[in-house]
Amino acid sequence: MTAGASLSQDFSNLPSTLTIPAGQLSKSLTITSVDNNTYEGNRNYTLALTSKTTGVTVKTSSLPITLQDNETAPTVSFSAATQTVSETAGTATVTLQMSSASARTTVIPITLSGTAVAGTHYSVVGGSSSVSIPAGQTSGTLQLQLVNDTLFNVSRTIVLQLGSLTGATAGSTNSQTITVTNEDPMPSLTISNATVNEDAGSVNVTVTQSAASAMDVSFSWATSNGTAIAGTNYTSVASGSATITAGQTTTTVSVTILHDLVATADLTLNVLLSNPVNATIADNTGVITIQNTDSNTTTAPSSLTLVTPSSSPSNNVTPVVRVSGVTNGATVYLYNDSTCSVQVATGTASGTSIDLTSSSLSEGTYTLRAKSQNSGSNLSDCSTALIRISKLYVDKFLASFFRINFCFYREESQCNNGTCCFLGKINAVLANKNGND
Repeated sequence: MTAGASLSQDFSNLPSTLTIPAGQLSKSLTITSVDNNTYEGNRNYTLALTSKTTGVTVKTSSLPITLQDNETAPTVSFSAATQTVSETAGTATVTLQMSSASARTTVIPITLSGTAVAGTHYSVVGGSSSVSIPAGQTSGTLQLQLVNDTLFNVSRTIVLQLGSLTGATAGSTNSQTITVTNEDPMPSLTISNATVNEDAGSVNVTVTQSAASAMDVSFSWATSNGTAIAGTNYTSVASGSATITAGQTTTTVSVTILHDLVATADLTLNVLLSNPVNATIADNTGVITIQNTDSNTTTAPSSLTLVTPSSSPSNNVTPVVRVSGVTNGATVYLYNDSTCSVQVATGTASGTSIDLTSSSLSEGTYTLRAKSQNSGSNLSDCSTALIRISKLYVDKFLASFFRINFCFYREESQCNNGTCCFLGKINAVLANKNGND
C-alpha cells in the first residue's frame, strides 16, 4: 500500500497478505485508520494487489483509497489589526497565528501596500513576503527592515494582506496596518535680505528651509512699504505663493523694481512670509534695499536768446526764445520772472537747444529764465543766463479815418538808456486830410 503520507500515522494495521480459503470466492480486508486530531487534509492511497497463487490471475491490480480528514482546516490571522512603530526602530515584526497546528507546513503568502514605498522606506528581511509555519507549530513571523531617511514627513503606512491560502483559511484579522511614525522635526523657513539698484528691473529674494523634507513645502508671501512706495518704487504683491520641492532647501521670490527717475536716498521695502504648509516660519521678514542711481543735480541752461521777431518784424509777432546748453531729450521750462516760479512755456529738446514760444505775455518788460529737467526727473536750478524783452504797442491815428496797431518784442539790451526802441523801422508816410503825419 503506497501514499504521499506516512502509513503508520494514518493506519493502525496494515496486513501485507490476504488469503481466500478454498471453496470461497471472496475475502474482506480490514484497514483501521488513526485519528491523530491534527489537520492534514484528505490523503490518497493506492492498494496494490499481486497474486502469489499459481493459476490465479489478478484482474484489478490496484485500488485507490481516499482518507478523509475529519479535522477542520485551521484559520490564519494576524496577531493584531494595527501596530505603530517609529522609523528609528530599525525593524517591524509581523506575527501570524493559526487557530490550530497542522500536520504539514503551512505557507502563507502576504501582499504589501500602503503609503510607504517598498525599497525606499522599508524592505522585507530575507526577500520573501511569504511566511512558513512548520508542521505542529501555530505561529510565524515576518520581519520588515525600516529606513530612517532623516527627512521630515507625515507618518507612513504599510498594509499587509493575507494572500490565497492552501491547507488553511483566512481568519477574521486578515490584514494589518503598520503606521511608521516620523521622528524628524518639521523644517523652518527664513527669508534673506537683498540689495538692488533701482534700474535693475527686478530682484530675487531667497527663502531657505532649515532642512530638506520628504514633502513639498509651500508658503504665501507679500510685499509692504518701508521707505519705498508701491507703484512708485516697486510693484506691490498682495498674495504671492511659492513652493520648495521635496528634497530641496531653497527657492526665490521675485519683486519688480521701478526706476522712479528721482534722486533720493536709498529706499527699503519688506517681503513677508505667511501660511506655511509642512513647515514653520523662523524669520518672516526680508528687507530689500533699493539703491538710488539718479544724479542729484542737472546743469541749468547756459544761454537764452531772442530768435523771433527778426530785424524787420511783421505786425503782432509772438516771441521765440532759444534756450541753449541743454541735454538731448531734456524737458526745458521757460519762466517770466527772476526766481523761476511763473512758467510761460515748456518743451522737449531734440538736441542741445530748444526754441520756446509764448503768446501769454501782455504789454510790458519781462525777465526770462529757464530750467532743464533730465530723464531722471532731476530739475536744474534756475539759470543764471537770462533775457529781458519788452512788448511794445504803437498806435497811430490818421485823420480819424483808420487806426494802425503795431506790436513788437525787443531785447531790452538793444534799447538806449533804458528806453525801449522798436525793432526795425516803421516807415510810413501817412497823410490826413490836413496833410499832417
